[in-house]
Amino acid sequence: MKSTLFFFQQDSIDNFLQQNKVISALIRKTHLRLIDSNIQSEELSKDLEKLLAMVKKTESISEDVTTLVEQMRKKVNKTLSED
Repeated sequence: MKSTLFFFQQDSIDNFLQQNKVISALIRKTHLRLIDSNIQSEELSKDLEKLLAMVKKTESISEDVTTLVEQMRKKVNKTLSED
């Protein structure tokens, strides 16, 4: 599938959004939700780092749990790098 790049002047975008209030509101709401999602992902990543550090300090926790936490951390980091 071939992608096409479009370039719009800023005033054209502003005019379009002023004339199309519903689309403008949807874009604004989507933008806010993406910001919130990114914040949540970053917080989760930090929590997983803390958990992984605790798991590695505790010798009684099984290797399976350590592996699972490491996999979770990698998935969160992958998600953050894709955003």
